[in-house]
Amino acid sequence: MRVAVDLRPLQIGHEYRGIGTYLTNILARLPDTEKHHFIFYQYDTSDPLTDYQLHIPRSYETIRIPKPIWRKSVPSLMKYVKAGLYPSFPNLKRSKPDIFLQSDFQLGLPKIRGCKNFVIIYDLIPLILSEHYMPSWKKPLFNRTFRWYTRLIVTAKWAFHEKRYLKNLKKVRQAYKILSISNSTTDDLQTYLKIDKDNIVTIPLAPSFRAGDEPSPRLELVRQIEKIKNPYLVFIGGTDARRKIDDLIYAFNIINSRGHDVDLVLVGNEFRKIKLVPSHSARNAIMASSYKDQIHLLGYLTESEKEYVLNHAAAFVYPTLYEGFGLPILEAMHSGCPVITFNNSSIPEVGGKAVIYTSSPDIKGIAEAVQELLDDDKLAKDLSKKGISRAAQFDWDTTAKKTWELLVG
Repeated sequence: MRVAVDLRPLQIGHEYRGIGTYLTNILARLPDTEKHHFIFYQYDTSDPLTDYQLHIPRSYETIRIPKPIWRKSVPSLMKYVKAGLYPSFPNLKRSKPDIFLQSDFQLGLPKIRGCKNFVIIYDLIPLILSEHYMPSWKKPLFNRTFRWYTRLIVTAKWAFHEKRYLKNLKKVRQAYKILSISNSTTDDLQTYLKIDKDNIVTIPLAPSFRAGDEPSPRLELVRQIEKIKNPYLVFIGGTDARRKIDDLIYAFNIINSRGHDVDLVLVGNEFRKIKLVPSHSARNAIMASSYKDQIHLLGYLTESEKEYVLNHAAAFVYPTLYEGFGLPILEAMHSGCPVITFNNSSIPEVGGKAVIYTSSPDIKGIAEAVQELLDDDKLAKDLSKKGISRAAQFDWDTTAKKTWELLVG
């Protein structure tokens, strides 16, 4: 069987997100057989196979295509827009794939006779939280804080991204099978896209930590953590609108103002430096905190480094309005770190009875939960044990096996 896999999600920023985690983990567990020939479709800007030390199958080929870039020249813009709205797959047809696996539906699905398209759906956040992720593209036109040409450019970008998302989302219905990462996402696919449940297969994710696959944490990071003398809370993730970082900072302020001396560690590619934090509300909340000297921005960490930080944390606090799965929660439980999070979307599926839930959003609820945890060592140890046991129910070997069995039998 000839199996094509789109590797481009690992070249456009998804390598730092759940999409990248999913893709690298299932590709690390390719079926080791000569029965299948793999076709890796990618941009010519890098080589994900070597960059992420992925498993090299016995029989494979790569197809490299130029990466469209958003430039100010009209021809470049036209190519970029066309690639986004009308995805094509140059040179793929002549490789005659029987199966095509797409982990980012916005990159499109090929139309090749005899080829079955499988697409992985993580969430429908832009639809469900449209006021945050897909506000009206007309809105920037009336924002007089920008010059007219800036307003036109921003309006054009918003309109393009909205059109692209909705147009390619509709094409998901044409897939042979849809792989959903949680029952919550499966329900959303039925509710919002009216997709028949028989066309959806739910296969959950797993903790991304892989023992022995990575070097030990950097000495610099170890020293940073050792310098933190107070118990610390940790958050791992991005700063997009559903992650209520400002609420986390306000809860952190409340905890310290009530006599608990705690620090806060923020981990993620967007937390390299305070001036680089893209969310205005998050950046302002950090800068305005009376305890900002106790807030540590660690930036992007490897899997072993994330695990090290979680192992030494008092709690993992994850205030989020919606998750397709909630992988950071699972990784924290896997590390034995007590978890405090909001009760919504797929989160109870992942956390079960092994985490502390608060209503969303609830700043005081977060603060009270953290205080309870800090004051009750028995509760903290109990949550740690429950979390480890709960996380053990999710395994990448099982997830990869189910995925490849669905694709190639």
